[in-house]
Amino acid sequence: MTEPKPQNTPNKLLKTIRQWLGFAVVLTGAFVLLLESFAVIPG
Repeated sequence: MTEPKPQNTPNKLLKTIRQWLGFAVVLTGAFVLLLESFAVIPG
């Protein structure tokens, strides 16, 4: 981590949140796919 710059903080936070959101979406998608392949939902 480099020296913290006050003006940079909100932008960095937004970037991090977006990264985590993308990560969560990918994980959820993979999890759902796994569940569907293991327990095939009739229909």
